Amino acid sequence: MNVGCKKLNLKNQSTMYPVRFKTTLPTISKMMEDIFDSDLFRFPISEVSLPPVNISRSDEAYDIEMAVPGFHKDDFKVAVEDGVLKITGEHRASEEKKEKNYTRREFSFSSFERSFRLPEECHVESVDARYENGVLHVRVPVKPALKKVHEISVK
Repeated sequence: MNVGCKKLNLKNQSTMYPVRFKTTLPTISKMMEDIFDSDLFRFPISEVSLPPVNISRSDEAYDIEMAVPGFHKDDFKVAVEDGVLKITGEHRASEEKKEKNYTRREFSFSSFERSFRLPEECHVESVDARYENGVLHVRVPVKPALKKVHEISVK
């Protein structure tokens, strides 16, 4: 297939048209890329993913829900430092199966860290966290809003 042509005029020679063919054969670098991008060389530990988060605000508090199935309540650390709420989770599991002639042992490890800058209105000493049905619930109470309007009675 002729992709592009440009007429070249050379002295004392006939007109020549360079022809470029588009190859459909894979290059060596493409073949190597396909091999190393296959599932054979992909390890779950190298993939980074953050758990999805829902944040809602009411008059009393910010409510944060984080989907982290497979964890236990002891796998989490929730802390507030310098106005930043930091939620970390680390889960380790191992499974061992013994049969007649072999032993199979598998390990898994997953961890994450999410940080949220809290507004000054938050009451950080009263943050509450609970883990229930694969969802981590964090409640950050807000200080009652000061009344900005001061009414003055007319005499």
